[in-house]
Amino acid sequence: MSETSELDAPWEKATEMLQEIHIDLSDSDLSYAEGKENDLLERVAGKMNRTPQEARMWIESVSSNGGKAGKLSFSVHTVTIILVLEYLTSILINP
Repeated sequence: MSETSELDAPWEKATEMLQEIHIDLSDSDLSYAEGKENDLLERVAGKMNRTPQEARMWIESVSSNGGKAGKLSFSVHTVTIILVLEYLTSILINP
């Protein structure tokens, strides 16, 4: 990535962390060529249904937190889904 992005991990390591967190991202989605950062951000943003700026912030966050930021976000979403399902189940069982 270029000097406009702040990565704490080398790009090769960052791509591994990003793919661990978001398994739909392919090697071609994360391919980077100097001067083509916007193309990369557009691809990632499209896969994640986010804006390129949100994709940049996510990539930088995952890089700076060793992949923990994305995993934490996933865990929060998972817990939320579980709580909603438990609530809906309780309504259906005890109307």
